[in-house]
Amino acid sequence: MQWPKVCQGSGSQLVGHHRRPRGNGGTKRHSSRRAANGLMACTWCHSFLETGERGEARKLGFIVDQNEEPADVAVFYRHEQTVLLCDDGSLVAA
Repeated sequence: MQWPKVCQGSGSQLVGHHRRPRGNGGTKRHSSRRAANGLMACTWCHSFLETGERGEARKLGFIVDQNEEPADVAVFYRHEQTVLLCDDGSLVAA
């Protein structure tokens, strides 16, 4: 399966995507509610991130393992560059 260009020109409604999944029943970890744990994705791409190539999504930083802090894991942002997402909403080149 070819990796999609996440939310590039699909024109679809955007939804929130948690990079580190909250799990059934939620989480008490504060970092799960911070900006670095979130991305906006169109509904198609969000579905792909959640059910498609999760191994590839991890490599690109769209999915973060439970033992990692989202702010410490770089993400391939807008198919242009690899960045760290900061809790204040800013980006830092990785």
